[in-house]
Amino acid sequence: MMASPRLRWVASAGMVILALAVGALGRPPASRGARSDAVPSAPRYPSTWAPYAPPGGGFRVMAPGRPDERQAVTEDGLLHRADFPAPDGGTWFVAWLDVSPGVAAGRSEADLVDLALAPLPERLAARIDEEDVLRDGTHPGAQLHLSATDGRTYLIRVLAAGGRLIEAAAVVPPGADDGGAARFVGSLELDPA
Repeated sequence: MMASPRLRWVASAGMVILALAVGALGRPPASRGARSDAVPSAPRYPSTWAPYAPPGGGFRVMAPGRPDERQAVTEDGLLHRADFPAPDGGTWFVAWLDVSPGVAAGRSEADLVDLALAPLPERLAARIDEEDVLRDGTHPGAQLHLSATDGRTYLIRVLAAGGRLIEAAAVVPPGADDGGAARFVGSLELDPA
């Protein structure tokens, strides 16, 4: 089934924003290119990092510093974004889209995750090095590690819960260490409350 331009936008809701940001999984190169259902183990966080859990957001992420927050109303739903200071000189953010009922109708949460991730390699001029299928409770998600032709590394984690897509993303500049970005993106989880 061919997705309409409107659905392609929803599929890439945070991804348009994402084209500016994402990092690496922090796994050995030998494991890249593999697909697994494993959830990476919880890393340690620097003492300057704190949980970010916006009121009503339904998720939390560990992040450095205070975010620059903004939102936009679109025909596909309400889009929120919080940008964090990235110590590696890249861009780190979390974005969440409250998908409009008309767009979400007839689609499962897994379908929304797939729609969000499908256009990324082409949009970012990148290849997928690793893709992990995730679950947070009963909710589906996925995490991608991509390498761009310009040398940037992208790490993206997307979760779907109800009518909401939530994405943590980091873009790591060429030659920069991606360990912090991996910890940031990997810390995204749904709020059990």
